[in-house]
Parts: sequence; structure tokens; C-alpha cells
Amino acid sequence: MKNLFLISFILTFFFLKVQDSFAQTYQPMAVEGAHWVIQSDRLSTLWLDEKFVLSIRGDTIIQGQSYKKVYKEPYEFDESRKVFLKNIAGSSLYALMRDDTTQRKVYAIMGETAYDNCADSEEYLLFDFSLTSGDTLSWCSLQEFKLDPEKPHIVDSSKVASSYPTGGERKVLYAVLPFIGYLDATISEETMPIIEGFGYEHYGPFIVGTSVEKYCVGTLEECELITDTEDISQTDIHIFPNPAADFIYVDVKNRENASFQYQLFSVDGKKMREGYLQGDKVSIQDLPTGLFFLFIRFEGKDIVLIEKILIHR
Repeated sequence: MKNLFLISFILTFFFLKVQDSFAQTYQPMAVEGAHWVIQSDRLSTLWLDEKFVLSIRGDTIIQGQSYKKVYKEPYEFDESRKVFLKNIAGSSLYALMRDDTTQRKVYAIMGETAYDNCADSEEYLLFDFSLTSGDTLSWCSLQEFKLDPEKPHIVDSSKVASSYPTGGERKVLYAVLPFIGYLDATISEETMPIIEGFGYEHYGPFIVGTSVEKYCVGTLEECELITDTEDISQTDIHIFPNPAADFIYVDVKNRENASFQYQLFSVDGKKMREGYLQGDKVSIQDLPTGLFFLFIRFEGKDIVLIEKILIHR
């Protein structure tokens, strides 16, 4: 009878461990249309008003591995329309990211990392969600934030739980990690959830901000993120032809000798051309076919027009 009880106990314990480890389907982080709205980047500035969005869109292949592109884009909140305005003019490719769904790991490549212990332009382990209680967090991104260099970061516990930032059931690791104070730059330690498919509860996928203000997976409209803005000037501007092949003509009415600048961006945020409007004509002869964004600025200050331009030949 005792042996039967012991066998039953062992089987129950084993079943619970297996259920905890494998019942929940892995939730990938590198998902098309994922957006993390970050409150402020305290590691690069002391001001509280720098805000940006980390957005995943598009793919690339490096040495046979497929990665998602992560863009960093400034934003501001439009109180009148209650939406976030993404500034594609300030967009930059921030990182490449991929999931190993079998190993439950996330990898990243960054052109210039925010972490001294992570190699620039080389793949490094961003998260390992195969870990369980008692395992060591050996990620390079955490090494420089240790208050005690000799003290390893250990997983206190792990469980499948409903996550506030993401919703739905997913694996969560709990560990004592660095936390950057909101009102000052002091670093303290506290137990922080690390959420599968999302990242650190406070920071998101990278420790480069004070807090994640919003997380959403979907289209820009579904996530209340838009890339254009209403005219903020009474200046009457007409762009033609559209589609265009060799030249874009910019007709500015009532300019009264005012100086206007233009910037032309590809859809992935790369600046293709910029200058001052002279003769109201912009050459696009050497640009490839595709969709572009034309920004018109008034004397280097306010954006007065954002126009989608299709180059077609």
C-alpha cells in the first residue's frame, strides 16, 4: 500500500511538472505588428519627455536565419484625437529579433547595443523562457546592471499566468532584477516578471526605457498609432503627379518668400533625399519604384504636410 501511495505521489508530481513546463504553447516575441510604447529613454537622456515606439515590421535574412526588424520611432500623444502620432521621419532600425520556438529562446542583433556586455552587430541571447526556478539568468544585457557583480541573477519562480500587458496565458519568470527609478536615475532591485512574448514587465524587450506605457499587436489603426498628421498650417500645398516617374512637383500657394524644406523617406524609415524647395521640383529619377513618404517642413520647424508618394514606371 505504501509503495502504491509513493508511486501515485511521484506520478502526480511528475504530471504537474510536465503540465507546468509544456501545457502552455510558446508565445513568440518577434511578431509582425507588435508595438511597445516606451515612456522615456533614461539611459541616453535625463529628460522625461523622450518617448518612442518599438515596432516590429518586415523581415530580413542573415546567414540563412530569418529575423524580424525592430524599429525605434519617436511619438507624441495627440490629446484632441486620443491617438499616438508616430514620427516616421525619426524612424531608425533599432534591432533584429528572432524566436527559437523549439528552445523557447529569443535572439537579437543590434547595430550598437545599449549594453557593454553584448557584442555589437552579433547575435546574442535576449531571453530564455526554457528556464525554471533556481536557474541562472546569464543574459549579457543584465550583467552591467548588477548591484553586486559577484551575485548571479536567479529565477525565483516560474509559472503560466495571465499577463496584464499582453493578455492571455503565457509563461512568466520571476527574478530579482534592476529597476531604474522613474523620477531619478537611481537603480534598485526588485522582483520583476519577465513575460514570454513581451519581455521585462517594466521595460519590454530591451532595458532602454523607464516603463512600457502601451503594448499592442495589430495594425496601426488597431493600436491607435498613426504615421500622418493633419495640416498645421494654412499654407496651401499641392503635390503632383502621384504616381510619379521622374519628378515630383510641389506647388506652394501664398508662400510669401517663406523657406520650405522637404524630406523623402522609404516605408522602412530610410531617408532617401532632403533639401530646400527650389523651383518647386524634386527629382526622383534615381529612386526605385515603390511607396515613399514626402515631408514638407516650414523653415525647418513644423511639418505642414506628409504625403504618400508612389513611384511607378
